[in-house]
Amino acid sequence: MGDLGDAGHVSPFLVSQARGARIAPARAGTAQYNYGLVHANGDGVPQDFVEAHMWFNLAAAQSFGVYREPYVKARDAVAEHMTAEQIAEAQRRAREWTPTPEP
Repeated sequence: MGDLGDAGHVSPFLVSQARGARIAPARAGTAQYNYGLVHANGDGVPQDFVEAHMWFNLAAAQSFGVYREPYVKARDAVAEHMTAEQIAEAQRRAREWTPTPEP
């Protein structure tokens, strides 16, 4: 996704960090953003704009000011490739998301 800057390839480190977003505390915006990048680019997982939008939306909701801007930009970039129904599904998933308790 050219709209996401240099995120065409996500390093194995980012993939590892992003996987942590599933069990991340609610304020883990960076990890959630990275997980969105993985799904937006299909790097190591099938490309899934709905899942990417959900993670970018969660990251944006956790952030404010200049820290929020890249998350909103990424969310809006994937939304350009989605139908209204897909966006609604991503928003529903974001509303219903809760962190998985760490083992």
